[in-house]
Amino acid sequence: MKKLQGKAALITGGAGGIGLGMAIAFAKAGMSLALADVDSGRLAPAVDAIRALGVDAMPVTLDVTDYAAWQQAVDAVENQLGPVALLCNNAGLGGSAKLAEDEPRRWKMIIEVNLIGAFYGCRTLLPRMLARGQPAHIVNTASFSGLRSNPGMSAYDASKHGLVGMSDSLRGELRGTCVGLSVLYPGTVRTDFTGNSAALVAASTGLGQSALDREMGDLLKGGMDPCAVGDLVLEGVCDNRYHIYTHPNWKPIIEAHFRERLDAFGIEVDPAVAARILDALNQRINAGLD
Repeated sequence: MKKLQGKAALITGGAGGIGLGMAIAFAKAGMSLALADVDSGRLAPAVDAIRALGVDAMPVTLDVTDYAAWQQAVDAVENQLGPVALLCNNAGLGGSAKLAEDEPRRWKMIIEVNLIGAFYGCRTLLPRMLARGQPAHIVNTASFSGLRSNPGMSAYDASKHGLVGMSDSLRGELRGTCVGLSVLYPGTVRTDFTGNSAALVAASTGLGQSALDREMGDLLKGGMDPCAVGDLVLEGVCDNRYHIYTHPNWKPIIEAHFRERLDAFGIEVDPAVAARILDALNQRINAGLD
């Protein structure tokens, strides 16, 4: 999507951190912004910051796990700002504990926000974008944790792996349409992600912050500027890049992770059988996309 000037964007988790960094970048490109967040108290200063850049902006209080609320929110945004041409599914929750010790309520909540919330966003906006037939784009904020997992982070890792898988499937479905798609893989970014997540989890479940979460919060303090992440996303959307990475120096870690998986493949089955299976699978995939 090359032309952004005058078009509308909806960003979830937009009241701060990476979401606000993206909003600033797209506002500087001339887009009007709808900033959505479950924490309505944080929205007013964020919207003021965007309006100060000379574009229209509106606050949207939204629980991304509520599908009906998504419908109402998008109706309100499009009534005020016009058709949404850019959706950034950025709302996310963290929360770490060993799987054998984790609280099921927290595990479920993280999956619902990080994965199901993004599905609801796509499911709400995609039919509208496709029906209009005008250039549009979706950005799903995953994480390096969507490519490689870490001990003590099973809920977060599962949600981000799921989001990458959903996006990979959607990528094929959108081939040849007017809608582009990007997946953002942030590394450590200077945000209060862990503190905000802990507050939301505590409000919903009464659970406190773990020691690992506090350590992660300290690590993020020295992370990348969220506005720099926003600039990368802006470039990625304009270039229609599917993968958007923030920390290229982490590439060897990801390479080693996937190399282990590839090296675990055994001896090839009968090549003729393998070729027939692959051909049949490709035919089914292509038939489904036509």
